[in-house]
Amino acid sequence: MIHEFPETLPFALDEMQELMDTTSAFMNAADEGFTQLLYGLYPLSQHDMTQAAREESAAVEQALEKLVHEVAQATDTDVMQKAHDAWRAFAEADAERHAAPWTGGTAHPMMYWIAYRVLASDRLQQLQQWYDDFKDQMEMGKRS
Repeated sequence: MIHEFPETLPFALDEMQELMDTTSAFMNAADEGFTQLLYGLYPLSQHDMTQAAREESAAVEQALEKLVHEVAQATDTDVMQKAHDAWRAFAEADAERHAAPWTGGTAHPMMYWIAYRVLASDRLQQLQQWYDDFKDQMEMGKRS
């Protein structure tokens, strides 16, 4: 098989920059398209990213509040609510600590809500595990 170079270029040299710009624009559009296929539509503005972070935090907080209420009812004490109130104070302070480098900027609220969501998700998982173990122990006690 023989490969030969053409005698003339298929484009003019002064078109090279336009070809490169068009290729770059296509690659950026393809990257955005593939990203949306993988992850769905996602917020692009700072306001929308902050709103999404706040909504995600609220959803986790709602699930956590529900679980705290269930645990409080199952244990028939106010100890869980007191512990949760203390945890919330910690989580708010720690989320603020994480967001501190962005103080005064538009990203600060988003960074706060992201940090809070991570803390709340961890707390929800830990409390759910404790509650599942507690229920198992109560069931074992009933069988004894």
